Amino acid sequence: MPPTLHIVGDSQACGAGLIVRHVDELKAWGNVKVTCKGGTRVNYWHDKIDTANLKPGDSVLVYLGSNDWAGSVDPGPLLTKIKLSGAKCVWMGPPLIRGKAGAAPGLKAEVTADGTCAYLDSRELHLQQPDGVHTSEAARWLRAGVARLTHRGS
Repeated sequence: MPPTLHIVGDSQACGAGLIVRHVDELKAWGNVKVTCKGGTRVNYWHDKIDTANLKPGDSVLVYLGSNDWAGSVDPGPLLTKIKLSGAKCVWMGPPLIRGKAGAAPGLKAEVTADGTCAYLDSRELHLQQPDGVHTSEAARWLRAGVARLTHRGS
C-alpha cells in the first residue's frame, strides 16, 4: 500500500483538506487523508489521533495550537503516539491569532525539544487572515508544510 499523507487537527486542518486537490506537491503521496474537527485543542487529539490510523512510512501534518492560544499546551502525549506510529511529522504551528502569538512560543519550544516532529513556525509566514484566525492562504501554508516534511525526509 502506498504511503499516506495525513492532515490532522482543528479547523485549520479542515481548511487545508478543502484544497488538497489543488496542491501539486501532494502527488508524492499515494493517498491524502484528512482527519479534522474544528474548535479542538491539542489535548483533544491525545486519544483522537488513533482515528487517523498512522502507519510506518506515512507522513503527518499536524495543524494544532490555534485554539490553545490563550493557555499553555502539553503536546507530549500526542507526540508520543506519533513517534510510536513510525510516521514522519511536521507540526504546523499556529499563525498569529488576532495579531497575538498566544501559546505558539511555548508550543514551538516543546515540539522542537521533543524532536518527533519538525516545527513549522507559521507566524513567520505572515499569512493573510481575514477573520484574524483562519487564513485565506491555505494552499501556501500547506505547501510550506510539505516543503518542511520533504526536507526533513531527505
